[in-house]
Amino acid sequence: MFAGDSAGGNLAAAVAINVTNDASASSDPFRFVSLDYPALQMSDFSNPAYRKYEYGPCLLEKKRMLNLWLYYAFGNLDHYNAFWENLPFDQLDIDQIKKVSESLIPLSFKANVPERAKPDPNRKFVLPDEMRSILLNPMFAPLMAEDEDLASLPPTYILTAEFDVLRDDGLMFAERLKMIGIEVTQSYVSNEEHGFALMVDVFPTAVKELEDFLVFFKKHMA
Repeated sequence: MFAGDSAGGNLAAAVAINVTNDASASSDPFRFVSLDYPALQMSDFSNPAYRKYEYGPCLLEKKRMLNLWLYYAFGNLDHYNAFWENLPFDQLDIDQIKKVSESLIPLSFKANVPERAKPDPNRKFVLPDEMRSILLNPMFAPLMAEDEDLASLPPTYILTAEFDVLRDDGLMFAERLKMIGIEVTQSYVSNEEHGFALMVDVFPTAVKELEDFLVFFKKHMA
């Protein structure tokens, strides 16, 4: 299996995509993938979760996540304002935008969310080719993988929490996998935030989540 949470979910998804599309790998390299509130894309910082929890009240709000992504991608914060304003997103082509489209997110998660801000015509930002190649690389941002590269994934378990700017990454990935016929088990916890599942000695919801995952685990390891 490949499993990870948050940044680990990013790595687990990327490795799973890579391995299942490796012609030299065995035909059944692992039984399942498990992703807990994974970070899967750096293209859109204005999806509903980012808009709703831009300033919290959760641990992983927009500023913290943007800092982490920029350091991971480029090793600096040189283009912080451009990404905060979501300017690179508007320079993607339609096929790339479809991979992180709000249409992949269930309607219930888009209710009572601020409207997406319109680009400021006075703000200009040209996305350099070297930056574009990183943002669109599935090994960096698994949501940017082509459907045919996702089609070889095994059954996938995806956990999302409401109070988390990464909520929609998991929701979009789950929807894309379901659309191409991958077996997906989703667990959404409406009253918790990013990281809660690690705190089984504190939160009853974490215990319940562990129990739910064990059902999935036993099914696919039998």
